[in-house]
Amino acid sequence: MSFYSDYVLSLSPDAYWRMDDASGNPQDLSGNARHMTSAVNLHYHESSPLWDGGDLSSYSMRGDGDGWSGQVSATWINPNYNEDFWGCFWFWGNYTTASYYNMLFTKCSSPDTVFPFAVFLMPYGYPRFSKGDGSHFPAVQQNTNYADSQWHFLAFKKYGSEWGMKLDTNSALTTTDTTTTTTTNARDLRTHVQYDGNFFVGYMTEIVYKKGSMSGWEPFNNLYGLGKGYFTPSHKDIRRPTSCITSYHLPKIAQ
Repeated sequence: MSFYSDYVLSLSPDAYWRMDDASGNPQDLSGNARHMTSAVNLHYHESSPLWDGGDLSSYSMRGDGDGWSGQVSATWINPNYNEDFWGCFWFWGNYTTASYYNMLFTKCSSPDTVFPFAVFLMPYGYPRFSKGDGSHFPAVQQNTNYADSQWHFLAFKKYGSEWGMKLDTNSALTTTDTTTTTTTNARDLRTHVQYDGNFFVGYMTEIVYKKGSMSGWEPFNNLYGLGKGYFTPSHKDIRRPTSCITSYHLPKIAQ
């Protein structure tokens, strides 16, 4: 394992997909066996924002074509409107080509109006975190265009009536959760790692989800600090986005 994954597991997530599998479907490392199934051809050992001490343990995935690229049974993730939860992940993509509602990590699917949560990109790379109960649709959105084709870290949470999202080092955006009825549905929990098509075009890695309270942003700050910009050019087998290549080794981070 690694500094990053050790810290994630110390938070006791309900699901944790490193997306570093060499073949097959993405496996859940939380111990809860919530493994994904893929609807498209996956490409393994792609680029990653993490350098885990040089042990080649961190990669990302992308998928070919349109459709849902990663799915997992949703029966375990049907929170009522008043239940807390949180999650985070790293993502990379060409956001200038994004069409409407490019899903990153969701428990919903169009044309649903009742959904526990959806984390997606608005056109041209505006991250948005929302939910809906059929009558109320609280959401937070970063109104800065992240169309730079670099890795970004996104964290989200519901804590009481607080509905919040944080992108990289930006201040947490919060709003009031106005839903008053159940947001359960029968949809799968999905991540989207498309290479082309009408969904998010890019890569996903280190996806974490947990039901329960997360009052502050410190764990997310720690994860961002553990992961930001750590590349090693000696990993010649990793296909990485051109804009992320460095020409030198960054120092190993402290645990």
